[in-house]
Amino acid sequence: MRPFAPTSFWNTPIPDHPEIDVRNAEFVRHLMATVSDKRAVYVNATEWTIPVYRVRSSQVPMVQIFPMRIRGEHCGFAPNFDGWAPIPPEARPDPMQDSHMCIIDEDRDLVYDFFAIHHRDGQYVTRSAVTYPLHGSGVLDEIPFRFEPGTSVHDYGPCRAAGTALLGGLVFHEEIARGAIEHKLALATDVNEHQKYVWPAIWTDGFTPGGIPEGAVLQLDPALDLARFGLCPAARTLAVALQKYGMVNVDVARGVCIYLENLNYASGRSWNGLVDSGWLLETLGFEHFRVLKLENVRDGGLFRDKKPWGLP
Repeated sequence: MRPFAPTSFWNTPIPDHPEIDVRNAEFVRHLMATVSDKRAVYVNATEWTIPVYRVRSSQVPMVQIFPMRIRGEHCGFAPNFDGWAPIPPEARPDPMQDSHMCIIDEDRDLVYDFFAIHHRDGQYVTRSAVTYPLHGSGVLDEIPFRFEPGTSVHDYGPCRAAGTALLGGLVFHEEIARGAIEHKLALATDVNEHQKYVWPAIWTDGFTPGGIPEGAVLQLDPALDLARFGLCPAARTLAVALQKYGMVNVDVARGVCIYLENLNYASGRSWNGLVDSGWLLETLGFEHFRVLKLENVRDGGLFRDKKPWGLP
């Protein structure tokens, strides 16, 4: 499965000889200073990532979704979300704090993203919800959001901190199994720039002055000989995609990571035997990555007066 149109930003390879950002060396130094002692990209496959359920609304009843909290006039629903979604009985969000979940309605070619969704007292409540076409652009900038300065994107509907779609950059089991990923990957870091972002991001929750803006594209050096690194088949599949398509900075994490679909509650599918360690890319150090030229850096995003997690 590859979401979005063939011409989507997410599905477009990086051209040969792309222009590298003038601050690339500074950005790489930020990556090298990450809180993780591995100094490499971690692969989220079982925690802090996205369970995806594919349904047909003609066969699954629509369920009413209630806002978790209301802040002023904002209830966490995007302008295009009417409060109903086809959620199957077996659906479960990621068990971690963000509680992400994604529903694909194959009858309507529509995707439902949720952030902090829970089933409580017989009803679903969520912090954020947004919908978008499965075979559309994969970018949410056409939705008429009206972000107030300093606020969280989750007050308005998007479920990634950068305001990107949950399916944008998510790696599926079938892609690793067949050994080919034909799209960009989603990235999160602990060095995202405070209140600056670039398209396809439409907002940010970064907290690092001078850090890497959300929306930035990072590429593994395509000239790198992967045979040098003793990569397992899954790691090589990911590395080839990182050379050809790159990864997009979409969120903050405690470390630097990419996302595989969460199969904790999937029937008949598991990462066991395919991805047995989150550190399968450990030999590919950050010195082999570069940040492509940033275009039209914009101001805005969540205001943070201190870093999360007690970081210095």
